[in-house]
Amino acid sequence: SFRIRWINQTASAWFQDAANLLGKDCHLTIGQQFSSCNSCMLRTRQMVNEKQTDLISSRVDQDGRVRSYRHQVFPLHPEKESSAFLEVIEDITEKRELEAAIAQADKLAAIGLLASGIAHEINNPLGILSLYGQDLRDRLVEEDIRELQDTGELTQYLDTMDKQINRCKEITTRLLHFSGKSPVI
Repeated sequence: SFRIRWINQTASAWFQDAANLLGKDCHLTIGQQFSSCNSCMLRTRQMVNEKQTDLISSRVDQDGRVRSYRHQVFPLHPEKESSAFLEVIEDITEKRELEAAIAQADKLAAIGLLASGIAHEINNPLGILSLYGQDLRDRLVEEDIRELQDTGELTQYLDTMDKQINRCKEITTRLLHFSGKSPVI
């Protein structure tokens, strides 16, 4: 019959008029506040027949906060076809919020690791560019540019610098492609 025969202190705290719930149909009292109770009688029998014990539902509390609940249904006399049921309703809102916070922290940690790797990948060619640029500046103070051109060293320096610039461009192109902002060239 799905009438409430007993209610504990926690449920009494959740529902203001808990003492008046006893003897009344669950789906007409408590069920008005849970999203899963619309087809409760059918669903409860189906859960017991399929030996499924968990069901997650939600409701908005008096403060307007959406709370999540896990319903567990256990037949008190499983050998009888029309057994009474024990329904355990557990507030899992904090658990779900904590799981969401942990997932968010994991995402932020992954982004930090990615950013660290990207910085390292870009800093390597930038370090080489800085070194070659400074060395070339120092040599131009002491040596004639024509001498560096004649020996091919100037071309070698510029080729190395171009190579490092292209390396940075490849890194940023791959990042843009990864993020879906640019086609691979």
